[in-house]
Amino acid sequence: MINLRLAYKGAILVAVPLLLELCILSVLTSMLIRTENEVNAATRSQAILSESNKLARTFLEAGLAMSAFNASKKISFRDQYSKLTGEIPGSLQQLKSLVGQQVDEQPQMAKVDRDINDGLSLLAKMNLSIGEQNSNDFSIRHQFTDLQNISDKLTEDLSALVKGEQQIANDSPEVEQRSRKEIKTWIVLGLIGSLLASLALAYFFSTGISRRVKIIAENSDRLAQNTELKAPIGGADEIADLDKVFHSMAASLNAASEKERALVENAADIICSIKEDGTFERVNAASLAIVGYAPQDLIGRPFQMLVEEERRDSMTQLIEKCMKSKTRSVQETQLRRRDGTELDVVWSALWSSENQSLFCVIHDITERKKLERLKDEIVQMVAHDLRSPLASLRSFLQLLEQGAYGNLTEQGHKRASTADRSIHQLIRLLNDLLSLDQLKEAKAEFILGDHLISPIVDRSIELVRSLGESRNITIETAASDEVATCDPDRIIQVLANLLSNSVKFSPDGGKIIVSIKGTADDTVEISVKDQGPGIPASEHDAIFDRFKQTQSGKKTAGGIGLGLAIAKTIVEQHSGTIGVISEEGNGSTFWFRLPKAKVQIAH
Repeated sequence: MINLRLAYKGAILVAVPLLLELCILSVLTSMLIRTENEVNAATRSQAILSESNKLARTFLEAGLAMSAFNASKKISFRDQYSKLTGEIPGSLQQLKSLVGQQVDEQPQMAKVDRDINDGLSLLAKMNLSIGEQNSNDFSIRHQFTDLQNISDKLTEDLSALVKGEQQIANDSPEVEQRSRKEIKTWIVLGLIGSLLASLALAYFFSTGISRRVKIIAENSDRLAQNTELKAPIGGADEIADLDKVFHSMAASLNAASEKERALVENAADIICSIKEDGTFERVNAASLAIVGYAPQDLIGRPFQMLVEEERRDSMTQLIEKCMKSKTRSVQETQLRRRDGTELDVVWSALWSSENQSLFCVIHDITERKKLERLKDEIVQMVAHDLRSPLASLRSFLQLLEQGAYGNLTEQGHKRASTADRSIHQLIRLLNDLLSLDQLKEAKAEFILGDHLISPIVDRSIELVRSLGESRNITIETAASDEVATCDPDRIIQVLANLLSNSVKFSPDGGKIIVSIKGTADDTVEISVKDQGPGIPASEHDAIFDRFKQTQSGKKTAGGIGLGLAIAKTIVEQHSGTIGVISEEGNGSTFWFRLPKAKVQIAH
């Protein structure tokens, strides 16, 4: 039965008690029918007794009325006689109907019928005899003797007729009481049997079901704890099917977990989880190669042990912010290896509310940082070493053009002028490189204050207006009362770079729109929108890198690719953000946001 489907078990659980109740009901119905028959028999017996007594009494009273009429000759006694004899046939017929087709009582009923008919005939004869004038007293007395004999015989025959009925009537209360008792007993037994059957089946099925469901629940805990599952449950019902699916799912999860574990353990980066209290919960094997600590040396210890002391506060704030904001945070920092040496890393963290843990990936960028520092040093060295010779060379060319070393031909002036412009562009490149290096190392001085943005935008537009007018490009802006905390000269430098780029890539006769607006996150946004060829989405992030040209594919624009990198660095030094919205063929909108000032400034 354990192999039955749950639907069949449920049907059995309902059907067995129902069949028992139907059996009990059929027995009770049979008993009720029997009891009803017994009650009807008792009622019939009582009616036969009553009707027999009535018939005997009526016949006797008719004889007495005849005797009184014979003695007194009063008409009232004759009328009484007539009335009583008129009732006798109806009473006799009622008695016959009550006896019915009872075969054993038919012979006795025939005797009673005969006695009544004989009596009625005799009474009629006596009624005629008494009414005649010459009636013979002897004859009448003889008739009364015959009437007495008939009456005695009727009484005897009626007694014989009702003898069995009297016994039924006497036994009726006892039989009825016994029937009630039997019915009550069967009702109680039926209820108890049905209840016991229901409880037995319910216990049998529920025990089997609950035991097997409990196994599935235990397997769920074992799966969560990554321990071996119990053996599959036997059977062919829904629980067995569920267990098979569960084991199949567990096998798939284990396979996926093994793959994930293999990926994590063989990853080149440190992959770890940090509990809410800041201690390591899990660490992969890469920690030994990167920081010199095996996973078991880090688990249970605070993450600050790997962070340089001067950077612990900022890293703790980053981790706490990540836990609160539930968003991914990325930060470059320095860690301390077990041997005391330092390494540069990118620390990426994401809080998991479900696991109440911080999942982190720590990527070693020490070599990349070394290369960047080497490149910066080379650029700085080249910039410093080249700027003075180039300045001297430019001075010589200017003196040469002015005739300090003799007059030049027209071709000589042209060549000297071209060389001067080239040297000027090279010096500007060196100045931009030095400026970017100073901004990146936070060596540049920023004079921050609360300033209206509109005047800063106007001054920036003036710097590039002549460049735009040479190609019939208009630059439009609208006055605004937004106030930001910034260094005006540095923001003019940012805007000048953005505007000059827009002019370079805008078509002749085009239009550039500069907008100023406040945002919901307490910043002021300045945007520069042009009608240029647009920038592919794949280059939106890269265009702010050094030496990356904007408007991919357009070579005639010139430039050295440092303007946007300088702009990005200046904006970030203001705790702001910068970006671009563009698609190929629909122009570009460069925007940057600055912190909004706490107070407004009157115009």
